[in-house]
Amino acid sequence: MASNYTENYQLPLWAADDAFLRTEFNDAHEKIDGALTEITAGVPKIVAGSYVGTGGAREISLGFQPSAVLLFSCQGSTYSSADTYGGLIAPGMPLKCNAQTETAAEITETGFKVYGAQSNCCLTNAKNVTFYYIAFRW
Repeated sequence: MASNYTENYQLPLWAADDAFLRTEFNDAHEKIDGALTEITAGVPKIVAGSYVGTGGAREISLGFQPSAVLLFSCQGSTYSSADTYGGLIAPGMPLKCNAQTETAAEITETGFKVYGAQSNCCLTNAKNVTFYYIAFRW
């Protein structure tokens, strides 16, 4: 059994002649895991990546719900009046097209979802087009 404990988290400290108890190690690891979880919860996260369009709806998994995603393709502009090749999406603010009636992309709990060409303007998953994204969590 530990003969001493750390000041801040009460983690066990053993002297040379102390016996070890498995429960002391398990308790210490749970405290460390909890403290690291608290620390990393408030750290902003930025993830960048790409995908090749398949033409249908698909989810891009990031492993977390992003606060915003900037989505774009080199084949189009986010400011084009004719075609939407990307844009900015956020929770509760999906990317819309076709006079704001069709959803082109939206945030999910684990990433974001893009849709195939429902009409000629929703091109966030156009077949064989490479799309790039930058996802933010704060």
